[in-house]
Amino acid sequence: GVPRLRGLRVDDARRTSLPVERKFLEAFLGALSAPECPPDLCVRGVCLYSSSVNEEEVRALGACRYPSIRTLDLRLYPNQVITFFEGMNSADKGSKYEMLDLHLCFEENANQGLRLVGEAIERGHFCCVRKLGINTIGFAGWEEEENIEEGKSVLFSSLKSNKTSHAF
Repeated sequence: GVPRLRGLRVDDARRTSLPVERKFLEAFLGALSAPECPPDLCVRGVCLYSSSVNEEEVRALGACRYPSIRTLDLRLYPNQVITFFEGMNSADKGSKYEMLDLHLCFEENANQGLRLVGEAIERGHFCCVRKLGINTIGFAGWEEEENIEEGKSVLFSSLKSNKTSHAF
């Protein structure tokens, strides 16, 4: 049978900052989405790196489709940011994380990514965000190649809204 867990802490389980191997992550997320998963299970301390998660999992994490995960530290590559926020912005107003630390890395499509972050804030999806890191270092000339004024405007305007009063 399936153990009747009510809570599970996974932080510091590996005591390393290396990404989780695919087979372990697939088994873990598969167990959380299985019908046998206890509906009252609360998993805290999950830290996922961009190299560990595939596109489907990134979208599902954005939409909170693993309701047992209550706290999440997520680090995303540039090609995953848009997928994550498309999932988040299409999600119902239902379950949300208790706490979400997001570390976003932008390369191309920074304008679209910043705009999606702003839209997520406007829709009230950021009440659970404790930390937001935006990294553009190491991409020389990215501002010259893409006009990001629109994305920055949407992001900074959304930060003035009341929907972020509990975030950051």
